[in-house]
Amino acid sequence: IVEEEVRQGLRQLRLTHAGGAEEEEGTGRAVRVGHASAGAPHGVGDGLAGLLLLDGQQRLTTTTLLLLALERRLGQNGEIILTSEQEDGSISESRITAARLRENYLINKHEEGNDSYFKLLLTQSDRETLKRLLDGRPLQGEVSPRIAENLKFFEDKLADPETELQDVYRGLQKLLIVDVAL
Repeated sequence: IVEEEVRQGLRQLRLTHAGGAEEEEGTGRAVRVGHASAGAPHGVGDGLAGLLLLDGQQRLTTTTLLLLALERRLGQNGEIILTSEQEDGSISESRITAARLRENYLINKHEEGNDSYFKLLLTQSDRETLKRLLDGRPLQGEVSPRIAENLKFFEDKLADPETELQDVYRGLQKLLIVDVAL
């Protein structure tokens, strides 16, 4: 149900790939997701551990690329201002900056210099491309075309003046991650 709501939301925001059929997700491709282990104070330092993601990697990669495109769109000076009405009738305001997106969703800023720096590590064929994009380094050597093309797709959509960045961010806020460990 959530997956269909996300697809519908992306269609409403006109952020779906018009001609692209969805790729099959299989358990043959796994990605590593960084998270803080229980023993790590504040989720920093040597307490970072990895999870092996066997299902949902395409959605997580797509979300990461959308967040990266949104971060790039905001740049150093841009921000998304979200307002919401509180129970007491007052209005609260949140400011979403590129740095906030980057540090909350894309990198572990205290882990620079090793793979734990990246919150998502893809399979070998796509890993270096995503790492270079997240680092802001030029793409060299063997580049994953689907990673580069999908990022460009999102960047083009977010550059459209009719795309409301607040709506895109609010749509991302509605995503749920279900963690099942056996």
